[in-house]
Amino acid sequence: MRILGKMIEYGLLGIVLYTPFTFSLPNPRAQTIVHLATLILFLLWLLKLNGEKTSYLAKTPLYLPLLLFLILGSISVVRTNFFYYSTQEFFRITSAFLLFFLVANNSKEENKFILPLILAANIVAFIGIQNYFRHSFSVAVSTLPNHNLLAGYLVISISLALGLFLFNKGNLQKRLPFLFLIILPLICLILAKSRGGLLSLMAALFVLILAALNRKKRWIL
Repeated sequence: MRILGKMIEYGLLGIVLYTPFTFSLPNPRAQTIVHLATLILFLLWLLKLNGEKTSYLAKTPLYLPLLLFLILGSISVVRTNFFYYSTQEFFRITSAFLLFFLVANNSKEENKFILPLILAANIVAFIGIQNYFRHSFSVAVSTLPNHNLLAGYLVISISLALGLFLFNKGNLQKRLPFLFLIILPLICLILAKSRGGLLSLMAALFVLILAALNRKKRWIL
């Protein structure tokens, strides 16, 4: 069971690092590989769960809203006039749900998957800033297909890094590096010129402020 646990752990790390770069790869099946890998890891986790004497699910209030969202998505697929495209999007949403489920139940250390995601986002942001200055100061795009998707990805990274800075245990000196990891994504987010991304950042900051004021409700993060 320990071997399965390590396989799942390294597989999740690979997905976290690989996913933001799949859109820029010449292979059109790069994203399909991510979805397939997620499904395989989920099956391995079920196998691991079946072999353990004491098994439990991580407690999080996000299971119910995510499950409801998945149910609504399945209903929309049945009722849509564009079945092929809706099915594709539904599989992507399902893959994201399984990925969240795996991370929530296979991460004993909260920074194990968050830090690689933030570091990958900094690489994506650096590429985006370079592209912005190379392409006549239009909009930053980076490895993602458009500036809105890039902005959404960067907002996640900024929110997580700021959350680690605010809520991680330790003195200011130990938490300060998390603040520096916000700089490149924030610059790239501004250069992406996505109004939706900026509004999302404002909403995320509002939630972080609420969580900081009431630290007992850190599950909001």
